[in-house]
Amino acid sequence: MKIKVQCPCGTRFEFEVEPVNGRMPMPINCPSCGADATGLANDIIRQQSASAAPASAPAGLRISHSAHPAPAAAHPAAAAVESDVPHCFRHQSEPAAEACCVCGKPICLKCMEQFGHVCSVYCRQQAERKGIEVPVYGRQKNVVAGRTAALAKVITFAVVGVVVVVVGLWFW
Repeated sequence: MKIKVQCPCGTRFEFEVEPVNGRMPMPINCPSCGADATGLANDIIRQQSASAAPASAPAGLRISHSAHPAPAAAHPAAAAVESDVPHCFRHQSEPAAEACCVCGKPICLKCMEQFGHVCSVYCRQQAERKGIEVPVYGRQKNVVAGRTAALAKVITFAVVGVVVVVVGLWFW
């Protein structure tokens, strides 16, 4: 969603954002004066959401997207719980496993393998800049690759050590 904001100082700026629960996922500041513009952006998100809602669906009609079709009338409570499960904002068919430590967006296991406990490289940089401690996800690709490289290094040193001992004993 593209947001255009005019700060009280007169500066106009725009950016793209994916709102979370109809609000800004993180605070924003005016690029000129540095004033907090999060409230202004939230107002614009509300206005755009209100103007887009009647055009997309009739009043009173609620449309929800589910990854799997719900059984007809087997367990109505189970169907209600499944529709309440948040989905990853990148992979709409995947249920969210966690939320981003920085912006709070729901993320799935596929995203966590790529980025860890943040939703993007941008949020990782924001966490570093703001000093937010992001836990390490054990199945993240670069963590797994690091463990594999460390194991390969240990095996290589062990083989070289055995060869040196055998050659040393042979010469002795």
